[in-house]
Amino acid sequence: MRKMNSKQLRIVQEQISEIKEYREVLARLFKHRISLDQAITDWFEKGFHEKYLK
Repeated sequence: MRKMNSKQLRIVQEQISEIKEYREVLARLFKHRISLDQAITDWFEKGFHEKYLK
């Protein structure tokens, strides 16, 4: 397995932070706990990851 370079690592850290924040927002909106898997799936389905594809 290849190691990530510093740019890739920074991007992954940004994505994880965004997903965690997104999870908190969803939990407040739906007034119940949201699993990390649910938040990740929804984050990708909504296309929020696309800004990192460039």
